[in-house]
Amino acid sequence: MEFVIKKHKSSSKWKNTASLEAQFNCHVIFAGPNKTPWNIEPHRTETNWAIVVKNFCNP
Repeated sequence: MEFVIKKHKSSSKWKNTASLEAQFNCHVIFAGPNKTPWNIEPHRTETNWAIVVKNFCNP
C-alpha cells in the first residue's frame, strides 16, 4: 500500500483514502486471486464496511 500512496498521492482523485482502504481491505479479505483485476476506484465514496462488502468491494 505504501507504494500506491507514494505513486498516486498527488492525484486530484486521491481524496477519499478511507474508501480506497475499505476497497483494498475487502479485496484482500474476500476476493484474493479469484477476482482480477481488483478495481480500487478513487471515485467511490462509500466507506461503510457492510455496504462495501455487500457490493463486492466496489460500492
